Amino acid sequence: MLGALVSAETDVAWESMGKFKLDNAAFPSIGQYSDSDPFLLCSSFTGSPIGHGHLYVVDGIKDAIVNDTVSKLKAKKLKVSSFEWPNDAAMIPDDVFGDGSRSIIVPDGFLVPGKSNGGVYIVTIDPTDVTKALEKITLTSNKDGYFYHMGYWLDMNNDGRKDFVTAKANAKAGGGRLVWLEHPAEGITGDWTEHVIVDGPDVGIWVDTDTYKNSIVVYAAQFFDQSVNMY
Repeated sequence: MLGALVSAETDVAWESMGKFKLDNAAFPSIGQYSDSDPFLLCSSFTGSPIGHGHLYVVDGIKDAIVNDTVSKLKAKKLKVSSFEWPNDAAMIPDDVFGDGSRSIIVPDGFLVPGKSNGGVYIVTIDPTDVTKALEKITLTSNKDGYFYHMGYWLDMNNDGRKDFVTAKANAKAGGGRLVWLEHPAEGITGDWTEHVIVDGPDVGIWVDTDTYKNSIVVYAAQFFDQSVNMY
C-alpha cells in the first residue's frame, strides 16, 4: 500500500488507510448495483501451470472507509468453477439486461503456458448477497491460443441490446483482433456470436462514444505490436 505520498503540485498528503490480505491480487474495480452498497471486486491469478484464477468480492467498503476499519475487511471468493487467468472483471451495468439481475463480466486467459485458451464469461450474483455467485456462463471460449483482457458495453447493431466490445490477443505481433459479442435476444443464456471488427487491438482498449458525434473511437494499446493505434 502507499505510505505518505506527497504531491508537489497540490501539496496534499496521501496516506495509507490500511490493507487486507488477498493472495495474487490482480485487477480491482468498484461496483454498485442499483439496490446495493458499493463493493470491491478483484480478480486473482497465479503464473503456475497448475494454478487457477478466482474472483473475490469485498463488501462493506463504505463503512470501512468512514470508520477507518479497512484493515478488518475480508475478501470473499465467489464460488464458481475456476478461471485460467481472470483479468479486468467488472460489474455489468444494470441497463445491459434491464431485469434487475446482478452479474459480472470476466475476460479470461493470458500468454502463460496452459492459460492461453481464454474466454469471456458472465457470473450471475445472488439478488440479495453480492458475495454469493449463482452461475458461470460461457459467452465465448477459444481453443486456438486467444485470450481477453477488458471490454465495454455498447449497442453495436442498433437492436436495443448492449453488446460486449473487447480485444483478443494470441501473444503474436499482428495477431490481435477487436471484436464484439452480440447480445442475443434470449438474453444471457443465448448464443453470443463473436464478430471481428478489425485486426490489430490485442490487450488494452479505451472506447470513446462522446467526443465525436455518431462515431465510436477506440484507442488501442497494442502490446505485441509495440504501438498505440486509433480506430
